[in-house]
Amino acid sequence: MFMLLSVQCTDRRAGEHALLSLLTKSGQQEVLMLQQVMDNVSRLTPERRKEFISELEATTGPANERLYSKLLFLKSYLPGSDKEAASRDMKKAIEIAEQLDEERLVAAYCYGYTFVLIRSKPDYRTAAPYAVKSLELQRKLGFDWFPNTQEFKRIVAQILYNTKNYTESIRYYRELL
Repeated sequence: MFMLLSVQCTDRRAGEHALLSLLTKSGQQEVLMLQQVMDNVSRLTPERRKEFISELEATTGPANERLYSKLLFLKSYLPGSDKEAASRDMKKAIEIAEQLDEERLVAAYCYGYTFVLIRSKPDYRTAAPYAVKSLELQRKLGFDWFPNTQEFKRIVAQILYNTKNYTESIRYYRELL
């Protein structure tokens, strides 16, 4: 698709500026770029990751709703985030994306929220509607613009099975075949 950006630059600021530049982009590849930023930031040490998020928060306020929603999503989805805070921030990101009528971001944030909800102590009942919403929006917008769709279909089918929604679970499993 496109080359993976590395934040392991000799000039840390240049790498971080490049990541911020990716976060500000919109369009069809927006979710893929957001995923790319997440992949790069997740490779940072936990201390540096926290520092990077804090620096990003200092430069991004709620006035720029689109970028602010991406910041909330990013800090919620990264490893080591507190589940309750992540849940709260992810819901806010989804709310902002829905208000902006940005279906790509809604699909991406619902995808991420699904994983936040099934980490550690899984909450399948809450995760199910977000997982289905994400998958159906991905279908509408085109799966090419979202990462790991086949694996996500399997996860959605499993979540639906765990919530005893067997008919829908079977439908998603059939799609995989």
